[in-house]
Amino acid sequence: MNRRNRILIVIAVVATLGGLACYFGKTKEPRSQGRSLTQWLQVYCKTFPTQWIPPELGKPDMSFQTAERVVKGMGTNAIPTLLKLSQAEDSPAKLKLLAYLRRQSVIRYNYLYAEERRDLAANGFGMLKEDALPAVPALVELTKSKGQEIRLHALRCLIIINPSRDQLLPVLLRACRESDSKMRHVATANLQALYPEEAEKAHVHDPLQLRPFVTNAPESTKESLK
Repeated sequence: MNRRNRILIVIAVVATLGGLACYFGKTKEPRSQGRSLTQWLQVYCKTFPTQWIPPELGKPDMSFQTAERVVKGMGTNAIPTLLKLSQAEDSPAKLKLLAYLRRQSVIRYNYLYAEERRDLAANGFGMLKEDALPAVPALVELTKSKGQEIRLHALRCLIIINPSRDQLLPVLLRACRESDSKMRHVATANLQALYPEEAEKAHVHDPLQLRPFVTNAPESTKESLK
């Protein structure tokens, strides 16, 4: 394929992705200090320290703290965008186009994959904490989505948000019976940690012994997880 045809293909791909971006951008994002919510979430994820940095190696980038304050300040206004990000999906055809676009060097196009968008949403819900509670009903519905990754993402977000027992327990019990093994294992591990008596009644156990990511487990359970 000659250079002219490659350029035409790239332009067509960019136009397609631009249209998709406009579509997904229908939910107007809150902004602060010249950045959108998604951009602040990216700052947080890129600069959050994943390990301890010795002082002699220099001062770590603390931009994640600013990003966290900004996102928390947006409060419930951030929920529509976070729910939109939570529903991001990439079709096989789109993934092929993105793979080609990232290999070429004629045009640079910064596009977030669906998995990256969902990860941003999970971090956003984690920062909002109790302010994210109004998103719980929508996330419960997303645990019934046809998309496997969206169902799993929604379940994880619900566990991160830590809603009431009446809201979370039925979701965990239903997810424990899922055909999808990832969904089933995450639900089972967290059901055992959060509601051990209910897990015993339901006769569910996690054969993989996955470590749950819980915030409201009984103290005795937390001690056993250390």
